[in-house]
This record gives sequence, structure tokens and C-alpha cells, in this order.
Amino acid sequence: MISRWFDSLDRKDIAEIADIRADDITVEFPFSETGKTEEGSFRVYSGKDEVVPFWESTLEVEGTMHSFKISDGMVHGYSLGCGLT
Repeated sequence: MISRWFDSLDRKDIAEIADIRADDITVEFPFSETGKTEEGSFRVYSGKDEVVPFWESTLEVEGTMHSFKISDGMVHGYSLGCGLT
């Protein structure tokens, strides 16, 4: 499953990203878009209806750049959370 997740990110395959996410996923970033880290400024996306569009816009902005690499069996870059089915 982990390989499938990173492969879908690498290909920027939104359909695959949506397919492997649990319906009740929650993604939380402990900072705001401006970098604030105070409680209450965290970004929280709940459910596929919020999480998938977040990844879609993030990957669109990322363009052809890749935010992670796999070497020697280790993944560098993205932090993998829960929510994979």
C-alpha cells in the first residue's frame, strides 16, 4: 500500500489517490499557510471530499517537481500519515 501511495503521488494520479484513501480520512497540518503554529491555526481536512481536492491542488501547484524520492528502501520528503485503505 505504501508503494501504491507514493507511486500515485509521483504520477500525480488523483483518481488513484482518491481510491486508496479511507472515506473518513482526516489530514492535519500543524501550521497555517502563513507558517503560524499556534493552536487553532492548523489546517484540517476531513473526509475524501476535502482531502482529495487538497491533494489535487497541491500536486497542480507542484507541477513537474517531485517532493519525494525513494532510495535504499527509504522514502525521503513526504510524511505518510494514516488514511490508506
